[in-house]
Amino acid sequence: MLHTHSKTLRPHQQLPLTPRLVAWALLISLMIVLIPPTVSAISSNLTPAASVATNSSVDASVALLRSDDPRVRELAIPQLARAARNGSSEATDALVTFFQRDEFWAAHSLMTAQALASIGSPKAYQTVIQALGLNQSGTRRMAAMTALEQAKSSVVPVLLNALKDSDAGVRASSAELLGFRHETTAADALLATTYDLNPRVREAAVWALGGELANMQSLPRMQLLQITDTDAGVREFARLAEARIRSNIAWEMGFAPTDLRAVAVAP
Repeated sequence: MLHTHSKTLRPHQQLPLTPRLVAWALLISLMIVLIPPTVSAISSNLTPAASVATNSSVDASVALLRSDDPRVRELAIPQLARAARNGSSEATDALVTFFQRDEFWAAHSLMTAQALASIGSPKAYQTVIQALGLNQSGTRRMAAMTALEQAKSSVVPVLLNALKDSDAGVRASSAELLGFRHETTAADALLATTYDLNPRVREAAVWALGGELANMQSLPRMQLLQITDTDAGVREFARLAEARIRSNIAWEMGFAPTDLRAVAVAP
């Protein structure tokens, strides 16, 4: 048997417009009109206070960096990094100054380098990159290398520009970092770096091109370096780079590298 259900809809009952209801309606309308300016006034009054509080927290973190307790300094470093990412130039300056000091490197080298790299600003990047220089300590250079390898992609243009730095250590380490990061867009810049006057820089560029960046276009240069370069290390890395490139080509064509007899690259 089919059962049907029906429901009768009745219009909502309207409340009588008594004088009391009219008074409430007028009061609510007045509140709606007055609330926005009031909230705006409150917000404008709180903004300077919030700014003062932010500045105070940065000042407090800067003061913690001067503590004799390494655990206290470790708390300050990420706090300042967060403030710097939120736009505090004071926090960035404090980390830059701290990074350039020598007495705390054994305890905070990597943490400070990573904090600066995480900021992502040109000043922060340049500070870490300059730690790759030949006159820097091994601890400082390794901390900088690790931080820059882990940095965001925004560091790539800075590393490419560093290939032209006046310091050979910066140029060589930047080439290595582009290889570590597998930055395929840097292949042309690294190929140009194989003409660097410093053999250490050429070696680093050739090493990078013989890794994940190995491609057919760099093959003629690798072959030439094995014959013409005056540095034994560069010649050896060029030989290894050629072997890697030939192996990649062979596998892409579907046969073993030992079966590849010759490769010609059109100019």
